[in-house]
Amino acid sequence: MCAAAVMSRIAATVYAIERHAPLVAAAQRRIDNLGYDNIELRIGDGTQGWPEAAPFDVILVAASGPDVPRTLKEQLAIGGRLVMPVDQQRFGQRLRKIARRSATDYEEQDLGRVAFVPLIGEQGWAENGRRAAIHQVPGQAPPERIAETAEALRGCDAPAFGRMQ
Repeated sequence: MCAAAVMSRIAATVYAIERHAPLVAAAQRRIDNLGYDNIELRIGDGTQGWPEAAPFDVILVAASGPDVPRTLKEQLAIGGRLVMPVDQQRFGQRLRKIARRSATDYEEQDLGRVAFVPLIGEQGWAENGRRAAIHQVPGQAPPERIAETAEALRGCDAPAFGRMQ
């Protein structure tokens, strides 16, 4: 959700979707503490976007799906852009930029190789799909595994943000 905080400094309103309630709760606390009042958070399926707030000038997806979800493309304003990693072949993700030219016309550009977590949802990967690149530990869900092995980052506004401790 730090990306939402950064985007909130250049956009009038930022809508962010996360599928794990504890992450949304933690992000909401941080956003409130920092005084960012132009970020809306939601627990949900990121592949479905946020239709009630559409159309969007920009949609950024920070998880890789098998393709760009149709629902997200349809939520773009004419002239809007969508950037998302796509992994159709299990051999590497490609960052795609989609520009909406008209109600039915989209222009696509390949921005190169990237590595992102899988996009889980109705128009993404299945929770336990064989193409989802999540190393599963028996009896442990991915959020639990992350919580067990993660190192805390400094605050988003700290000069040393992102350096490992």
